[in-house]
Amino acid sequence: MSAEATRAESSRGVTLIEAIVAAVILTAILTTAIKSTTDQTAATEAVRSSLLVRAELAEQKVLVELEEGLIDSPPATGDSLAWQVPIDPDGDGSFLDAEGAIQWGMVRGGVATSGARATVRFAGDRVLDEKLLAFDLNGDRDKKDLFDQGHLERVGPDGAIDELTGSWILQPVGNHGGDLDGDGVGDPIFALRDVSDPIFGRAPTGAKTIATVDLTVAVRLTRANWIASRMRRSVLCQNHSN
Repeated sequence: MSAEATRAESSRGVTLIEAIVAAVILTAILTTAIKSTTDQTAATEAVRSSLLVRAELAEQKVLVELEEGLIDSPPATGDSLAWQVPIDPDGDGSFLDAEGAIQWGMVRGGVATSGARATVRFAGDRVLDEKLLAFDLNGDRDKKDLFDQGHLERVGPDGAIDELTGSWILQPVGNHGGDLDGDGVGDPIFALRDVSDPIFGRAPTGAKTIATVDLTVAVRLTRANWIASRMRRSVLCQNHSN
């Protein structure tokens, strides 16, 4: 075999080896990318599921008391709600007084106080700018909105504050209860509706109010990626609202 033929074979051999190495590297890169994407998708879903579970538990904690409570009308902003529950201040084992009327108030630390109220309210922690985040938090197909991001807290009759959620609830800046999702309709966190509304049909005897807790939540997953979801739950209250 001539020297030129040997060099040619050698050249072809090197090219083949390089191609094999390149293919192996590419396969490794693709495998890593696929795994990374799969892991990120799984992580995203895990975070989203955890967020929704925590939001649902917070809603449920509020709704359990609202179902049997005497509820004050929410403010126009819809970012707070106050109520009372049946109490037994004299410890006779009944929520009724001598005249047969329900006794209303709140229990804190085992002590029942007549007329006392609990309040759940939204407390803003920071302002989020969609333009700066480069992310459409409310899904209205633009990145022009400003939101207060904050948490729900329960204020007891003695002024003690318990945080019910993490800092991931959204409300429009300067317009709490306003149109958050861009559909032209207000989005208060708390709302009451008379059950005579035809949307709900005929109400059970003694019921009067539908209480709704509507949460739009958002958490940052990575620097450029957020998870945003909306949860809305209602309960049929068994007592009159104030």
